[in-house]
Amino acid sequence: GQRVCIDRIETTHGLRRVINIGDRLSLTRGASGKVLLAWLPEEQRKAIWLTDPAVPYNEFDQIRLQGFATSISERDEGVAAVSAPVFDGQAQMVAAVAIAIPTVRVTEETIPKMVPSVMETAREISKALGYKK
Repeated sequence: GQRVCIDRIETTHGLRRVINIGDRLSLTRGASGKVLLAWLPEEQRKAIWLTDPAVPYNEFDQIRLQGFATSISERDEGVAAVSAPVFDGQAQMVAAVAIAIPTVRVTEETIPKMVPSVMETAREISKALGYKK
């Protein structure tokens, strides 16, 4: 029922959201958590979601359709994020990639501009893991 940060790249901006390698975070809040939940089997997803139904359950269907999730001040006040799934050679979701930024740097165009690079990064990692879609 949790996610673990396994790597990170720091920004050069002074104001940033810091998640340390090894930090454990909820699956029910935030863009990466929602991505990870969206690709879990239905029964497992529902059981975890019921522990903290912070987002509408039908949002997971939309995340799977569009291939990414977003959040604004969902897990931490003042943080916006975009996340996409990473798949292995057996087409199993094994991780999520995300960009998180302080909401003070978010404009109407910011989130849509972040989506393509997050999705491309997730695709590149997936390809390196043997994913062939």
